[in-house]
Amino acid sequence: MSNRKSPNKFKAMTFRTIEGLAFIKYDNIIHLRADRNNTLVFIVDKEEPVKGLRNISSLSLELPQDLFFSCHRSHIINLLHVNSYRHKSREIVMSNDHCIPVSDNAEKKLLQIINE
Repeated sequence: MSNRKSPNKFKAMTFRTIEGLAFIKYDNIIHLRADRNNTLVFIVDKEEPVKGLRNISSLSLELPQDLFFSCHRSHIINLLHVNSYRHKSREIVMSNDHCIPVSDNAEKKLLQIINE
């Protein structure tokens, strides 16, 4: 049984930022990266990430498991935005051309998901 909450009915993630609250649709999130006790959220059509004032572990509990995958302890990807996987360097190329590392532990699970 999972500790994750069921995704909210608005299909969006809500979190605090320095400016206030951010509401970002799941489909628009490309990937998340840990930044100490905060999380950088990379979004479609935005050059700079949105800095969430929560750690990546707590944000991950609110993301739908069928759409997001934790490929590394510091990175969560949106599977809809995966462009390719580089096996030799063990990294995922996202729709924004960012290369995201894949941990040893996550590689097998990721390849299963991609090949489904």
